[in-house]
Amino acid sequence: MVGLGAASALTLGAPDMAKAAELEILQTPAPQTGVGYIVDDGGLLSRAAAGTLNKSLKDLEDKTGYNVNAATVKKLVFEQDPFAFGDKVLETWYPTLEEGNNKGNLLLVKNTKEGAIVGGPKFLKAVGNDVL
Repeated sequence: MVGLGAASALTLGAPDMAKAAELEILQTPAPQTGVGYIVDDGGLLSRAAAGTLNKSLKDLEDKTGYNVNAATVKKLVFEQDPFAFGDKVLETWYPTLEEGNNKGNLLLVKNTKEGAIVGGPKFLKAVGNDVL
């Protein structure tokens, strides 16, 4: 995989950083439950905001049992729809129903100012369509 990336960079020029960022999120391991809930690849969150959000997401998990992660990206290149990309991230991080059933992801896209909330079936049922 690394060899292919290096070969394409040599033949096609330097990779687009947005593409690399999108791929980085997919290659990033799922945030550790109870430790960290944020992947700020888009650089949207200040240190203070990230700390506050992380604490809120931990409190939510402690109170409800639902694990929600937040991921940011500068822009979407391969998958233009934030919901489709959010689903792809969720399925990558939690590949089985048992792992992803009570998980949710909030995805924020910097350049389009779009967002998406995606999750496993149990999470989506608890959140409801009004919130989504």
